[in-house]
Amino acid sequence: MNFDIKQLYPNVLRKLKPLMRYSLLSVILIFLFVYGLMVFRINQLTSIEPSEDQIAEKLKGATRPKIDQKAVDAMLNLEDRSVEVKAIFNQARQNPFDE
Repeated sequence: MNFDIKQLYPNVLRKLKPLMRYSLLSVILIFLFVYGLMVFRINQLTSIEPSEDQIAEKLKGATRPKIDQKAVDAMLNLEDRSVEVKAIFNQARQNPFDE
């Protein structure tokens, strides 16, 4: 069997010509398949919950702020004694981002 490069190209084109009319459909189907796989994989990754060990490991490194109980008591006493301070606290509770 002789292989001639000059004859190989036209033979390949002749064999692929019937498939060329489905090329757009093939490209669209491949794109939809890849897009579907991406959506499926993203959905899988977003629904993964961390294990208890991972949560415990992260909590070890986190420092919890310590609030002095005397300061809390002083603020509560100040709020109870003054109407103006009570109004400021209520305003701050309702809109904490107001300057």
